[in-house]
Amino acid sequence: MAVEPNPKLLAQLSEIMPTGNWVEAMADEEGVRARLDSLRELAWPDLEIAMVGPGGFTGLFHGINGFREAWDDWLRPFDRYTVEIEELREGGEHLVALGRHQATPKGTEAMVEGAAALRAAGLEE
Repeated sequence: MAVEPNPKLLAQLSEIMPTGNWVEAMADEEGVRARLDSLRELAWPDLEIAMVGPGGFTGLFHGINGFREAWDDWLRPFDRYTVEIEELREGGEHLVALGRHQATPKGTEAMVEGAAALRAAGLEE
């Protein structure tokens, strides 16, 4: 079911997740340090990040620094990558953000678009 987002949680997530072009945002070392600091306040140190893509591509990353490694790996083939959240769904301790992502592969002007989802677990009221 779609939910009204928790303003505090949204503010925390907005400090972690880039807006606009993620490739540029994740290349900004100062911005990445600030994102990782914000993530440390929100997530457990044994955070696990699973990146799942088309054709069964999966990457599994661990810890706060794994967040950086996951996105560096995911963004490597692109010149531009954006995500637009369209809906939030809640189920117990889980919050799922559904949206669309658009990417421009390196060396092309083509745009690839598809569904995107982010799941946060272990949320507390």
